[in-house]
Amino acid sequence: LGLLTDACAVAGDPQRADFWFHYMIQAGFEVETIQYNIVIKAWIAAEQVPQAEQWFQHMVAAGHTPSQVTYGTLVNGRASLGDLVGARHWFEQYQRSGG
Repeated sequence: LGLLTDACAVAGDPQRADFWFHYMIQAGFEVETIQYNIVIKAWIAAEQVPQAEQWFQHMVAAGHTPSQVTYGTLVNGRASLGDLVGARHWFEQYQRSGG
């Protein structure tokens, strides 16, 4: 199921990635940071950075530790929109996390 979620991310279909993520939870699979990263990547691919940032909040609230990949994806997402202030924010968050 993780492969399906990633395929949706690559295709730029975050709603479907979101669907498969929730399906995994309902089916009893344990989700990890990597699954959150895939959904974040899907929202970034669709240029919906605020939704990706909401997924970051969901991940933290669920007790998962963001990885270097998580922060890098958000930095790149903000930068792709020309939002260098936002990109710097995520880089600084990464540094504060001990990265």
